[in-house]
Amino acid sequence: MEEEKYVREKLGQQNPFRVPDGYFENLAQSIMSQLPEEKAAVVEMPRRRRWLRPLAAAAACAVVAVAGVTAWQHRSEAQQQEQQTVVAQTPTDDYVDHLADYAMVDNEDIYACLVEE
Repeated sequence: MEEEKYVREKLGQQNPFRVPDGYFENLAQSIMSQLPEEKAAVVEMPRRRRWLRPLAAAAACAVVAVAGVTAWQHRSEAQQQEQQTVVAQTPTDDYVDHLADYAMVDNEDIYACLVEE
């Protein structure tokens, strides 16, 4: 803010940059007159092969099918492993008996807990 005040005191409010009168009115014409006169060149595009597009679509479908089958197989393998893990983690009667003995819980305590719920 102080710098602006200093500059205004030294230079004043006058804008040193000026545009000649009528500059923007004739700008488009002066630019167009300086451009060279050239005719548009016609460029012929090579013809596409018509069999390439269906071939690309078939390849894309094959990739999607292979990815889908792979994902489905991986999912079913993961489910089988999960089921095997759940079966392996199911507590046996022997384990439950040892746990009850360790916690000193007998049948009456178990019945009391079940009735409270």
